[in-house]
Amino acid sequence: MLTTSLANGRVTSQLAFGCGGIGGSLNYADSRKLLVAAWDAGFRHFDVAPSYGLGTAEAYLGRFLKEVGAKEATLTTKAGIKAAGGSGGLSSIVKQIARPILNQIPSLRRKLGDRMRGAVTRGQFAPADIRTSLDKSLKTLGVEHIDIFLMHEMHAGDLSEELMALLNDAVKAGKIGSFGAGSRRDAVAELSMTAPDPFHYFQTSWELDRPNLPKSAHGMSNCHGVLRQQQVLEIQLMKKPQLMEHMGCVAGIDLRDHERKIDFLLGMALADVGQGLVIVQSSKLSRIRQLRVDDRYANIVNIGKLGNAALERN
Repeated sequence: MLTTSLANGRVTSQLAFGCGGIGGSLNYADSRKLLVAAWDAGFRHFDVAPSYGLGTAEAYLGRFLKEVGAKEATLTTKAGIKAAGGSGGLSSIVKQIARPILNQIPSLRRKLGDRMRGAVTRGQFAPADIRTSLDKSLKTLGVEHIDIFLMHEMHAGDLSEELMALLNDAVKAGKIGSFGAGSRRDAVAELSMTAPDPFHYFQTSWELDRPNLPKSAHGMSNCHGVLRQQQVLEIQLMKKPQLMEHMGCVAGIDLRDHERKIDFLLGMALADVGQGLVIVQSSKLSRIRQLRVDDRYANIVNIGKLGNAALERN
């Protein structure tokens, strides 16, 4: 298994499972199938947030980890935004009425997800709000410690001495192992330039044509969204028709194979983050089962470095 050491010293899988696809339109039984597949594939780090799954993802993940006795699992959760409407409104309707329909119409489920992501209340970084969010996440997940605690969609203007004091106190109290910011690339880049010292991690999207991930003062960056870059890779390969043959000869990888293209993308992302986490999210069982976190990924990193050079990304 390809592993990494987190800022708090715990060792975990460098490929992390993103829990944005559990809960919401998926009931617990269906969400559990995805989590079981991820666990069986070797994922040991799980990335979640209070707003994921229309507010159900943390509870589903906590229930699953308790059922399987997964003490070695490591966790990221976040604070700063929450789903609009709380337990009522559209969230309640989706959970109680629309779930069977959404399960049958994936395109409608994706559109609803996009709409809900746009309907969040942002910028809640007052220390009291963050403290409340942290304590609620600990309770909902059923744990006493969260390995990485991220400020969700934070901007440089949201920083305050009081917030930093709260986060450092939470580390000293053992509630969190480390903290950072997870946001869009431009916001994270600004944070990394204006106030990098307090943060252990910066987390943002990985993009094939933008290789330079912002890093914290500790040199740590996590990324997500790798699987969404497959179409960008296809375009790159069309521009470089000899690349498939070149990589086949040099790295022993056939980029005509769909599964190997995914490995190729993951390899490049892993090469970019160094010791950080690459977060993979999918609501397809078949996709998760392809992503076995085994010894092959040690070689995938080297293949990714070759891919970076071949695509002239660095």
